[in-house]
Amino acid sequence: MSPHWNEHEVLNVNCGGKRFNVCRDILTAASESKLAKWFKIGTKIQLPIDSRGYYFLNRDGKAFREILSYLRHKKQKSLQYFALPSEPSHLFLLIAECDALILRELKHMVLELLYSYHITPDKQFQLCYAMKLTIVDTENDVNKKIMNNDNSEGENQMSHSIEECPDSESATNIGGNEDHDRDWPL
Repeated sequence: MSPHWNEHEVLNVNCGGKRFNVCRDILTAASESKLAKWFKIGTKIQLPIDSRGYYFLNRDGKAFREILSYLRHKKQKSLQYFALPSEPSHLFLLIAECDALILRELKHMVLELLYSYHITPDKQFQLCYAMKLTIVDTENDVNKKIMNNDNSEGENQMSHSIEECPDSESATNIGGNEDHDRDWPL
């Protein structure tokens, strides 16, 4: 590996057949993660290299894109929830990738978002607009609480919105009908 590494060095990564060019400091933004261990300056870990010279990660490329988005938001100290996909199936896949790459904070955020969904009698996922707005409105507080393992206040605020959602007209169905592509009113 190169002796003249720096944290802003652009690295080429092939994850599940999808190629990414990303700065080292983004890959190492979550210090407890496997990505940080693999890509930190001076690491002794040798990752496989593909035929084009890209570091090869045998993980899901689509989920990796979401992970990189989260890491960019984390590094910039911006709204990390905006990095999350809205489809429950993508969220479940992201949880598996978080477990494999040891991204605990991201996994916690994904689980919080999944808790805002309700399954309707016809097996549709229902998401409450109020829940999404609550997450956005309390983004900084929630992130601080997650970082400090103190979820009590943010959890209570979110739970309140979740309880009101199923009977509310502010809910939308996700999956199985033409309304699933509707954007949240932000």
